[in-house]
Order: sequence, then C-alpha cells, then structure tokens
Amino acid sequence: MTGQVIAITADELEALHGAGPLAFQAYTLMRAWMDYRTGITGRTRPISLAMLRAYCETHTTRGAGVQIEQPSEKSIRTALDRLQRAGLLRRLAGDRL
Repeated sequence: MTGQVIAITADELEALHGAGPLAFQAYTLMRAWMDYRTGITGRTRPISLAMLRAYCETHTTRGAGVQIEQPSEKSIRTALDRLQRAGLLRRLAGDRL
C-alpha cells in the first residue's frame, strides 16, 4: 500500500457538511484520483458511475460471510448532484464524469 496523502481544507469540510455519507465518500475518492497539477479528476484515470458504485460499496461481516451492499446508480448521481450544488464539483464539457 502506498502512502498517498489526501488533503481536505476546512472550507471543503464545511461544504461537505450535510451532503451525506455517500457524497463524502465519493468526494474523497475523486480527490484521491485527482490530478493535483490541473485540479481535474477523470482525465488521467477515467471514472464512471459503475466505478464509483464499486468503490463506494460497503462490506459488513455477517456470521461466517460478508454482506456486500452497493449503492444504486441513482444514489451515486444524487451524491454527485449534491457535490455540484455545494460547489465542490464542476462538470467539464463532454459526457464523461
């Protein structure tokens, strides 16, 4: 495991307040994948709704096994919309995320 550091400012935390845990998780993941030189996520490592769904799944131990829950595409879209309304995410031209 590499030791990448993700820095989130106090202003970002304030904007994330009330956005919900899924929006917080998606934002943190996208910050980890962001090109810090340009501030853009998705150019060097393309992302998709399916990819965000997979990375945002939860694993809960149930007896001898593990229950895996994956958020719906609609809930991912809602989380991204919340981030956009909070001013933390801005879509660029094109169809890609």
